[in-house]
Amino acid sequence: MTLSLERFEVRAMIDDLLDTVGPLVEQRGNVLTVSCADEVGSMVADFMKTRQILLNLLSNAGKFTRDGAITLDVRQRRPSSGRPCVQFSVTDTGVGMTPQQTDRIFDAVHPGRRDDDRGNTAAPGWASRSCRASVS
Repeated sequence: MTLSLERFEVRAMIDDLLDTVGPLVEQRGNVLTVSCADEVGSMVADFMKTRQILLNLLSNAGKFTRDGAITLDVRQRRPSSGRPCVQFSVTDTGVGMTPQQTDRIFDAVHPGRRDDDRGNTAAPGWASRSCRASVS
């Protein structure tokens, strides 16, 4: 996989992303909370792949959560290597995944077995594998 690295402002990317995913989240009666620390600033990464990963995660959270809460937390981390990085975390109060699905999250595509209240079946492998391929 080829990466196109560039420097971009994280908050600007998040704001743009929220314009895209916000209506999906709201139409299911969800509340989306974003926490993006001021010190995050900019990062060097593949802008389009980073945005696509976050769009996949937030879209799935919106699809499988109804009348609930979705949170995007963005913070700067400095691991023991000393080189700063940006950590994105998406959490939700949706249908969730079984322990067996969690164990297989980066495996090849497979249909999920948990349905939400509207009959949607989760397929947890697809977006996760896309994320792993993009960040590995």
